Amino acid sequence: MKVKLFTAVMGTALLALAGCQSVQDKVPADSLVAVYTGTAPNLAVGAADPVWAKASPLSAELTGGVNFGAKPGAKGESSVTLKAAYTNDMLYMLVQYTDPTNSVRRGPFQKQADGSWKKLKDPADKGGDDNLYYEDKWAMLWPTNEATAK
Repeated sequence: MKVKLFTAVMGTALLALAGCQSVQDKVPADSLVAVYTGTAPNLAVGAADPVWAKASPLSAELTGGVNFGAKPGAKGESSVTLKAAYTNDMLYMLVQYTDPTNSVRRGPFQKQADGSWKKLKDPADKGGDDNLYYEDKWAMLWPTNEATAK
């Protein structure tokens, strides 16, 4: 169920992010530390931006998410690697994980060649919590009151 993946991801992210500290402090192994950068990473180049080479990674295992396996609707597992960087006024996160389904549709609608929209239907949908057509997403909480810019 998508809720299980969300719960696993949020639990991992919250535990990881709750322990974030200054680089000068001793940092527990399960903490994500944001590296300061004077220039924001270029989002168009993604992980290839040199800022991310300076950031320390945090990895975790993800399990049980719907649409996370080899076929849509299947449950599966993956590993995630998180990196963080900040400027004087912004926080940037790099989240990398393997997802064979790459679920990017929020609603079950597909644009047709003639410009019209067609509603896609899941034959197994009985009006409940249908997850066949649902995008991957992440949510992050970051304790800004504890962060200090250099």
